[in-house]
Amino acid sequence: MSATATFSNIAVSTTFDNEAATSSISQAWVLKAGLDTCNSVTSGLVTIPCDGGVISMSMNVPVAASLSHDLVFGMDWLQFLRAAAPQLVVHLGLWKYFFNELFISHAADS
Repeated sequence: MSATATFSNIAVSTTFDNEAATSSISQAWVLKAGLDTCNSVTSGLVTIPCDGGVISMSMNVPVAASLSHDLVFGMDWLQFLRAAAPQLVVHLGLWKYFFNELFISHAADS
């Protein structure tokens, strides 16, 4: 995913982890950005540029230490997109998620 995504209007590096049930945000990034937390959760508007425009959503994200990226999207994020925009096709690295049937195929196969 692109590093031009933002959380609370601040640039954030992102990735998707299909083994994570929930999304999480880096404690170091939250402290550096000066964001408030409540019970180890921070809230903000996430924007992700895409071919057709911008995907925007408000998220309450648990804060975690030692993440590979500033914001790690989990299956909760994918389920939100699937419910909110069933016609949307999301390319995640080498994998494609087609939300009409949640058909997953390797990009080299298409």
